[in-house]
Amino acid sequence: MYLTRAATVLICSVLSAAAAATEWIVDNDRSRLGFIATYDGVGFDTRFERFDTRIRFDPQQLENGLFDVVVDIASVNSDSADRDAGMLDLEWFDAEKFPQARFVSTGFRQTGAGAFEASGRLTVKGITRSIALPFTWNDAGNGARLKGKTLLQRTDFKIGTGEWATDPIIGFEVAVVVDLHLNIKN
Repeated sequence: MYLTRAATVLICSVLSAAAAATEWIVDNDRSRLGFIATYDGVGFDTRFERFDTRIRFDPQQLENGLFDVVVDIASVNSDSADRDAGMLDLEWFDAEKFPQARFVSTGFRQTGAGAFEASGRLTVKGITRSIALPFTWNDAGNGARLKGKTLLQRTDFKIGTGEWATDPIIGFEVAVVVDLHLNIKN
């Protein structure tokens, strides 16, 4: 009887370890999470300096994957103090009322060699929408790199309200850009 219990515990341990996808931590110094927007037809890069992630991903175990990313909106940086301050205002991100944005994956699928798509729910300014994030995954030993880009309509999240809701001088389409350097979580 004792051997049977011990064998059962061992088998369950091995199976649960095999079922768990690899957990990753972000190398913040080498990573970027941000967006590209346009002003009067000219693009400008913006990044968020502070964000927290919980990433569990293994290309061989997509069903066990998870992306949970929380962004500190006040950490927006477009290399223009005036523009950054403006983005925090009520008409734009309303950072005082909505200090965080969050993306939580709901599923993954492979779209090609090293190419995937994460489906998930993005919440910005208290509005949640389903989105897809196409990304590439390059695994190299104890590290990996995740690069992705998806296009959103800023008005879907009430980014740019009032006169800005219909004024095309600030482009309606925004490209969310992800370039994360990852290390295996110990």
